[in-house]
Amino acid sequence: MKTLIIYNSYSGKNKIIRKIEYIKSRLKEKYNVVDCYESKSKHDIKNCILLCANQYNTILIAGGDGSLNEAINGLMLLKEKPILGYIPMGTCNDFGHSLGLTKSIDKIMDIILEGEYVYFNINQINSDYFIYGMAAGNFTDVSYKTKQIYKRRMGVLAYFLYAIKSFFLNKSFICNINMNGLSINRDCYCLIIVNSRFLASFKLRFKNKILNNGLNVVLINKKNRFINFIDLSMFFLFGEKYNHNIEYYNSKGISINSKEGLKCNIDGEEVPILNNVSINVIDKSIKFIVDKRIKEKYFNN
Repeated sequence: MKTLIIYNSYSGKNKIIRKIEYIKSRLKEKYNVVDCYESKSKHDIKNCILLCANQYNTILIAGGDGSLNEAINGLMLLKEKPILGYIPMGTCNDFGHSLGLTKSIDKIMDIILEGEYVYFNINQINSDYFIYGMAAGNFTDVSYKTKQIYKRRMGVLAYFLYAIKSFFLNKSFICNINMNGLSINRDCYCLIIVNSRFLASFKLRFKNKILNNGLNVVLINKKNRFINFIDLSMFFLFGEKYNHNIEYYNSKGISINSKEGLKCNIDGEEVPILNNVSINVIDKSIKFIVDKRIKEKYFNN
């Protein structure tokens, strides 16, 4: 049994540097070979996976959700995919929390060594892939606009401070959305497409709690700055129970067209401005290591 740890030393507050030897020692309880690779630049994780993932039974990503996104974009180009594990070391770690991977490194290693996994759906957006979330409109640039130095010093608080600044900006957009046989024309304040239990450190409250049963779509119609800010806040607090000025859908295929161009956030990372977006759910794409309790409660496997 062979495993490769790919880690991003810049995630969080450089925590992985202090933990890497402990992680290696724990993995040797199960694996005969434990190799490490440190990501040094953008796309490095993706390239590493394309070059050597087929040599290992398991690939472990230690970093933030952006690092995991890179890994997914590499794995989806491979015919034979190893089992994927995640050691969350970022600031928010929304996807890690969704899989029951807490910030306790001891508990995370216990889960990885127990070997419970699920077949997780991956979402294709045009020619790329994302794991758990795509968003456009107001506040959706907070994760990548907040400076790294502030995230290291203040953690999640740095995001909220930038969000306050974003309150005074207008990033709404007019678009046409097609899904489930519906064609919807809207002036959007914010559009969120997600299959996660957490987003921006908030626990999401959807009626559809199953994580491999399509994408939850949250569409907030543009009114004015104050009303929309309240709408967005109330969504994060109460979920689908709050529906003032908000539309909720669930779909496995979505297309979005906008003359203005969409500035999108995908798994917390910035992508180039797009006028046309096509999103499709690819069922049971990758074997993901998860907490056993999460597997039983939130997956259809």
